[in-house]
Amino acid sequence: MAETPLPEDSTVGSVPVRPGTCPTSALLARSVRSADLFGGAKMVLIEHAGEQYRLIVTKNDKLILQK
Repeated sequence: MAETPLPEDSTVGSVPVRPGTCPTSALLARSVRSADLFGGAKMVLIEHAGEQYRLIVTKNDKLILQK
């Protein structure tokens, strides 16, 4: 079954999709607002592949990821 090409200004979710690309590959990216992720905290713990990481908001409002 052939895919119908998308117009140039198409999006999948909030991810723009270029003509000739597979729209499902765009679903591999997810956009999350940092305010939603942190919920007022200054640090979020992320578990990945059995390891724990810290995502930290600095006093200069930058993000640092630490293992």
